[in-house]
Amino acid sequence: MKVLVLGSTGNLGSRLLSALLARGHSVVAFARDPSKLAPAIVPHLTAVELGDATKSSDIKAAGNKHQCNAIVNTAGLAAMAPWGKSDLPSIVDAVISAALEMGQDRQSPLRVWFMGGLGLMDLPETRYRPVD
Repeated sequence: MKVLVLGSTGNLGSRLLSALLARGHSVVAFARDPSKLAPAIVPHLTAVELGDATKSSDIKAAGNKHQCNAIVNTAGLAAMAPWGKSDLPSIVDAVISAALEMGQDRQSPLRVWFMGGLGLMDLPETRYRPVD
């Protein structure tokens, strides 16, 4: 399977890249700042695409350019309110829109997964503190 991974420079996304590659999938890393990708993994990727996960046009362009048949989103923080603003709702909307359009254009649906890390670790009351 050829997989487009959004949020590929984050904690969850970077681990997912390794897991997908280890299982023989072709992987396209989609990131705002590709320089944050682990240098050891870059040579094994099908491609690295610069893009904004809140823009369906960026996602669709990357998926079509590399003929991806699956999208996995690991971008965005879910547990932000009321301490800040979350971009996750706009990311989810953009991914769904891009996947629907790509599927309609190809007349074949795409597989889409939404994954989240440990957002609760970002809450003020639950910040991880190393043991002394």
